[in-house]
Amino acid sequence: MAFHRRVVAIFLLCCCAVGSAWANGLFSSWGSSERQFLDVAEVLKLDPAQQQGDSFSAAGHIADGYYV
Repeated sequence: MAFHRRVVAIFLLCCCAVGSAWANGLFSSWGSSERQFLDVAEVLKLDPAQQQGDSFSAAGHIADGYYV
């Protein structure tokens, strides 16, 4: 009887672990050939820095759907 309870407990633990991983989206990229994130150079494109007196300013563009 004790062996049966251990098997059931291990099975339930595995089900909970897989369910939690699925809910967190850990399996969403399986079977997909698309990259989930862009490279850093594609997310943030900086313009050349400009000197204004004693200071410098930099401007750029952040890709849609990302924040820095």
